Amino acid sequence: ALPIYVTHPWSGGAETYMHEMARRWAADGMDVAWLTQRHAGSDRHEVIDRIHVYRVGGRLTLYPRAALTYVTRLRRRYDIVIDCENGIPFFSPFYCRLPKVLVVFHVHQEVFRRQVPRQLRWLALWLEGSLMPRMYRRVPVVTISDGTRADLIELGFDASLINIVKCGVVPPEPSRRPKAGEPSILCMGRLKPQKSVDVLIRAMPAIIEHIPNLHVDVVGQGPDRARLERLAWSTGLARHIRFHGYVKAEVRDEIADGAWVAVCPSAFEGWGVVCMEASARGLPVIASNVAGLRESVLDGETDRKSTRLNSSHITI
Repeated sequence: ALPIYVTHPWSGGAETYMHEMARRWAADGMDVAWLTQRHAGSDRHEVIDRIHVYRVGGRLTLYPRAALTYVTRLRRRYDIVIDCENGIPFFSPFYCRLPKVLVVFHVHQEVFRRQVPRQLRWLALWLEGSLMPRMYRRVPVVTISDGTRADLIELGFDASLINIVKCGVVPPEPSRRPKAGEPSILCMGRLKPQKSVDVLIRAMPAIIEHIPNLHVDVVGQGPDRARLERLAWSTGLARHIRFHGYVKAEVRDEIADGAWVAVCPSAFEGWGVVCMEASARGLPVIASNVAGLRESVLDGETDRKSTRLNSSHITI
């Protein structure tokens, strides 16, 4: 079993991806540090899987605090910097002369347009869309899908410097649990607007007409949960949909093993790790026909029953 290593409440697939890389480097004898944001109850420094985790700053102060911490404490200790972009990168070329690799999971331009307040939207769009390609024009880039690579090229990145390292998952132990007695849909992941869980909820009345005893298990937490719960109540679907929030691994596995099908209705994804995890369990997967998911859900390949649907096909 994997350890519980990503402790930040906002963590997701990107953090898991980087941890799996970092713990392998550390296991090979490399000195690895992870400079990241603090959160409630966290230690400023701890060692996890031989990785030195340094936590500095908050949501608005992480980037300047990370730069200051690197310059004053860490710059003479390491030989290469992995700069992970999550909306905007750390802009390490400003203060670091070491070799660097920029890691981009997906481009956030559409997220900024939909979710960032108008007074800050222009700044976010400019930082990622204009300043980042200029600042990292000579830096090798790693991304996780052909779709994100195409988006980066459109932003102005040099195609010859972009490399793709696709995601993988740890195969789960074979399940001995029986399937749920009634039809069950699994929807798992962080609850954010771009995950479009509301698409699934709005489609439920039409599905229930044909499958009256259907229920949905939504596993995960996030800022969109309250809105989704209100939508479920206002559409009279509360008894068909259960929001589990964060659950322990054994509870998650029990829910997933009982599901009949998994659904990923995201408006856009860098990849689609939750789809791969579902396929690894032998679950048929229904996913939106968008970049990233088109690569992680291949009809007849990732699972013998996996299916790709355009989200417009299931939107009411």
